[in-house]
Amino acid sequence: MTAGGHPAPATSPRARLFDAHCHLQAHCHLRKAAEVGVAALACNGCWQDDWARVAELCADGGGSSGGGGASSSGSSSGAALPTVVPNFGLHPWWVARRSPDWLERLRAALLAHPTAGLGECGLDRGPRCAAGYAEQLEAFEAQLMLAQELQRPVSVHCVRAYGAVHDALRRLALTVPVVLHSWTGAAEMTAVLAALRTPVYFSLSGHLLKQPPAKALPMVRAIPLDRLMIESDSPDGALDPPPAWLHALPQLSHLPGELRAAGLAQLNRPCVLRWTLQLVAAAAGRPEEEVACATWDNACRVFGCTPDGVGAAAKQLDSQG
Repeated sequence: MTAGGHPAPATSPRARLFDAHCHLQAHCHLRKAAEVGVAALACNGCWQDDWARVAELCADGGGSSGGGGASSSGSSSGAALPTVVPNFGLHPWWVARRSPDWLERLRAALLAHPTAGLGECGLDRGPRCAAGYAEQLEAFEAQLMLAQELQRPVSVHCVRAYGAVHDALRRLALTVPVVLHSWTGAAEMTAVLAALRTPVYFSLSGHLLKQPPAKALPMVRAIPLDRLMIESDSPDGALDPPPAWLHALPQLSHLPGELRAAGLAQLNRPCVLRWTLQLVAAAAGRPEEEVACATWDNACRVFGCTPDGVGAAAKQLDSQG
């Protein structure tokens, strides 16, 4: 049991986890995340008003991280609160509502936070996006070029636009890391993107379960281990394994019951990452410890964090668990 009274997953407590993409603005719940081994998170801002909230979250911490990342107060179980790495970007859903000076304001936010990444940006051809494709592409490429100029990693949202994202990355020849968050593309497109000169990483979340296993499992296995990440995408992307997935991966039959017992049925928080690890490891056909170590190292490398545990200059958020 965790200190909060919830059953803890069976994964080794020694494995540290990095939530490569989440949104903490509406909630924090970092103490529970720390109890299951989440030691760092990348918090993404999606529009201009959102950037200030992300900056506030990352400035509210208990001092700069270092020496293993222990905060002054820690969690109720004694675990250090996770390091929070800020990211600022213009999400395609908000492109239609951007201000004329949005790019200058984004540059200013990034310059004010030297450890921040750029995100969340991207392309979305789904029904929820009000901006036209040409408008989205202009904003997306402007952000990619800004990330290259400032040498920041990029977190990319991609819905029904896999080829277009590939073409933009190839045309602009970025050298900074690009994280395709909540990736659900086909195995063939995964291989094509992984072969780009741009270092492309694939971050997996509960959204993976929306794809049929026959499509998703070959895709997960096509991701090179040194390009793999995991994320909660909290508060979106709740982990809810459908019967087809439990049939394909019977070793995950315990997931629905454990998620219900942890209060995470149809609800997503960063602490779900421990179960996301189990899903991804099973899908990849690899040991959990191997996937945990690889995704931790990959995310630390991308977000400029020290491999032994915490962000080199990011703040720890001492907030309500």
